[in-house]
Amino acid sequence: MKNSRVTASSLHTARWCYAALILIIPISTFVQELPWVFGLLSLPLIIFARGLLRGNTRTLIWLCFVTLLYFCIATDKVFGINTHPLDLAELGLTMLLFVSAMTHARCTQKMESLNGEEHDSENNSI
Repeated sequence: MKNSRVTASSLHTARWCYAALILIIPISTFVQELPWVFGLLSLPLIIFARGLLRGNTRTLIWLCFVTLLYFCIATDKVFGINTHPLDLAELGLTMLLFVSAMTHARCTQKMESLNGEEHDSENNSI
């Protein structure tokens, strides 16, 4: 069951990256002495906490879409004039969050479809 191990590790990685991203955005705002409003950019991510803790596939897919917006913001910060190491960390976390969440969602859907096909073939033979 290699696929279930990949699924479990990708969900674990997605949870850790999610928590780190929620923490790093306000910390980066405080360290770089930006206006406090930029620290609130992590609040929309909190919407996905419940589904991520449950491992809901649909929540992970939507989290991937939202993560792309954070990726655009982090890329703009990294290639801007005043690049800070926390900006690089934010970029890395968004990329790792996207890849791990998409890997978990894809592997879960593949396992469900394989289990569904086996179940359907058993029902069709009767």
